Amino acid sequence: MTSTQPTSSTIKAIVRQFTSCWKKHPDYDQYCHKCGCRKSLYIYEDGAKTVVRAKIRKWEDAGEFAEAERDRRRPVTRRNREIEEQEAHKNTLQQTQDITVLDAAERWVASQKQSWFFVKGHRNAGPSVAA
Repeated sequence: MTSTQPTSSTIKAIVRQFTSCWKKHPDYDQYCHKCGCRKSLYIYEDGAKTVVRAKIRKWEDAGEFAEAERDRRRPVTRRNREIEEQEAHKNTLQQTQDITVLDAAERWVASQKQSWFFVKGHRNAGPSVAA
């Protein structure tokens, strides 16, 4: 029997310094908030290190990107997202099953009023229905 151990992971925003920026400001490091260089995410998960480009230059946006990545990896958040998707799917199925013929006809007429043959001057261009 295998037990599922929670994995430890570290996700943090870092700065990928341009050479010109690093030469101008040698005191800037990978955690410097002042720099306008591109930000990346440092991800340490299951013993593997990964650097993901965030394609962001503001430190605040990089922090939000890192938090979104952490949320994506949290089991509770992932399970909540799955439940929400299931509920949304159930709601759409329920809405499609609860439609009556009268409602469907009203929807069709409303959609046809927006089409080209109900535009002023073209009222008679639409299909005719024999009574």
